[in-house]
Amino acid sequence: MISSNPSLGLISKFIESIKAKQSPTTLGDRKQTSDFISVYDILELIDLVIQKRKL
Repeated sequence: MISSNPSLGLISKFIESIKAKQSPTTLGDRKQTSDFISVYDILELIDLVIQKRKL
């Protein structure tokens, strides 16, 4: 599912464009950067911090 919010779903929008044999669309001056991190990675980090504090 592709979000209608332009700031969400960047990766899925690119994948859908490529599947449709279209070039992915980028907006702006292309100088912006984005970091992508998994929610599960953040949760694992929080769990590790909690476990460490219990020791």
